[in-house]
Amino acid sequence: MSLKNFGNVLDFAIAMEQDDTAFLEKLEGEVQSAEEREAIANCIRENSKAIKKLLRERQENVTEMILEPIQGLEKNQYELPEQENAGGHEGAIAQLLKREHRAQRFYEDAARCIQPVSEVATTFQRLGRQHKRRQERFETA
Repeated sequence: MSLKNFGNVLDFAIAMEQDDTAFLEKLEGEVQSAEEREAIANCIRENSKAIKKLLRERQENVTEMILEPIQGLEKNQYELPEQENAGGHEGAIAQLLKREHRAQRFYEDAARCIQPVSEVATTFQRLGRQHKRRQERFETA
């Protein structure tokens, strides 16, 4: 399914952040390390801020939502396969890394596709960098 307009792109980003937040909240309750719990709690806070920012962008750019067509974004490129429950803690961290990589790719691709709406493109670029840093943090942990 194509993300054909500005509203679809923002709705997908919001849903992705909400889904990732739910995953992180579940993971936070399962980790043993205080350091990992704190890192996950930080991610949850960042996701909450991102959701608020995306909602604000959608409200403030309602004209562009109607007028700005989007090409080159396919929803299925950013969907994750059903979660496997195998691997315990290591499997959960691997799933987290997949989610962070997916978010990074989506925001980078979406920023390129919505360049005419530069304020939102800048927000997407920032969110892409944030997810890349988080991915790197969990890869080295």
